Amino acid sequence: MLSAVFPGLRQTEANQLIKEGEFTRFFYEDTPPLLFPRLSGDLDELLLEEISRLSLTIGVESIFLLPVPGLSVPDEASADNEQMLAIYNTLRSISSLKGIEYYSASRKRMRTLFKDAYVIAGPDTVAPLPDPLEDTIPEENSIYIFQQDMTFGKNVSQAVYRYSGRDISLSLTNLSVMRYALLPFVREQKMQTHLLVLPVDNWIFFYGFIGVETVSFLGIEKKKSDSFYNRLKALYTWFSENLSLPK
Repeated sequence: MLSAVFPGLRQTEANQLIKEGEFTRFFYEDTPPLLFPRLSGDLDELLLEEISRLSLTIGVESIFLLPVPGLSVPDEASADNEQMLAIYNTLRSISSLKGIEYYSASRKRMRTLFKDAYVIAGPDTVAPLPDPLEDTIPEENSIYIFQQDMTFGKNVSQAVYRYSGRDISLSLTNLSVMRYALLPFVREQKMQTHLLVLPVDNWIFFYGFIGVETVSFLGIEKKKSDSFYNRLKALYTWFSENLSLPK
């Protein structure tokens, strides 16, 4: 099953994934992700094409195995399938990102990742909107998100959701300069985050990718790669803790 979904995953890596529930790879050159899953339809080709637009200086990709007892996924789920809709709306519950935490290896304690997070009407607005939950899953939909990030400051991202009838993706692109220690670390549209949810019976394969084209600061970009992994792990934890399937 794993080799069919993640063809780039080597056997030793698959063994680690099964044993630990996650596997992460870092890279610091402009190469495509090696662990990217095979998705239904042409969704994988579309997302890989988006990633190729960046000249990557940092890449982080993680696979997480989430047991979900009772999850039953048909080969082609309808747009109003209750279980798929619950998964989709979990990814659209943006306000619940507020206050999520991650473990800081440098500080050896938990830290808040997002001090605030909410949906906005457009990139030039600040008024919060309710979470845009859906009754049926559209094939593609876009929203704007404001986040107050405790590492990179206040920023706005565009979020694009896609549904293939089997897999769900959330793709985030920064529309603000992301600053580190007041320095412009990532320019506009130079950071992509892709969260892919691949449901199978009783399990969800959760894949996360962050690719960044950074301004070079004497190697600090490599030192900050853990920050991007921490974001992925926190986003996975947020998703797994907030997911609730209908009875």
